[in-house]
Amino acid sequence: MIQAFRETYPDMSISSACKTLLLSRSTYYSILHTPSPSTLNPRGRPKTQTTYNFLREEEIPDKEVISEIEEILSQKFVLYGYKKVTAQLRRRGYLINHKKVYRLMDEKGLLLKKFLKKDFFKKSQRESSEEVKAPDQKWSLDIKHFKTLDGSKGYVIAVKDCYTKEIVSHTVSRRHTAKEIEEVLYSALANRNLKELPVEELYVVSDNAKEIKSAMEELRKIGIKHVRITPYSPWENGEIESFFSCLEREVFWRFEIGSFEEAEELIEEYVGFYNNDRIHGGIGYKTPKERYLEFVTRESLVNVSG
Repeated sequence: MIQAFRETYPDMSISSACKTLLLSRSTYYSILHTPSPSTLNPRGRPKTQTTYNFLREEEIPDKEVISEIEEILSQKFVLYGYKKVTAQLRRRGYLINHKKVYRLMDEKGLLLKKFLKKDFFKKSQRESSEEVKAPDQKWSLDIKHFKTLDGSKGYVIAVKDCYTKEIVSHTVSRRHTAKEIEEVLYSALANRNLKELPVEELYVVSDNAKEIKSAMEELRKIGIKHVRITPYSPWENGEIESFFSCLEREVFWRFEIGSFEEAEELIEEYVGFYNNDRIHGGIGYKTPKERYLEFVTRESLVNVSG
């Protein structure tokens, strides 16, 4: 009633309005500032209609926030739940909590359908964060098989740094012999400027595939340690398993891949996204590139101050 009256008579003074409605001024203000049921959340608190953005130094209407959420989710490989969307909004300057993001996404039907995250991923990531304190201490290696719509078969061979979560090197190949695996590992060493041999304090974790064991025989000659997981215990190599799980959900489940060449191009693009743009909850919602640069910068400052 109050709101309708004010809209009908916008020029009327507060005193005149109170007299007309037979209300005291205190009652008038009390009713005026009481939120309607439609603006309350389930706990009875008012639902905010704006969100402050400190980079723009202004309150942003939630309609615009929702548009930004939709823009984030529209990016090619993005498959984010509300927690990662919250992190992305904060990176854009929004002072917003995950509960509000959940509500906005829920109202617009934007919530990601839940999938079961295998416990060994969580266990492996927790153990990795406890034992690995720097890049190039522990790498995780594995091979993934795929098949395209035209019947072509292929393999993704990848090496992941367990500290930065970065795919240090990879290849998409029609074969997965020891030769291809060796080439990926030597490429990883070159990418991290580890050309001065022997390599110390680096060990590679893998399963017991004969091709990997054969390739690692060569790498052992330059000082790299090889740790093989217990048979049928994929959680012991959960870091690379986690990457391949992401690759499966965010690429193979979502895109129709007609040929080996299409797969090669798409996977190459995805790895670039994974390393440079995809935020990872296990490293504080940073990208692997940011994690690596953060470490390098910190070490440089320590060396300078020392």
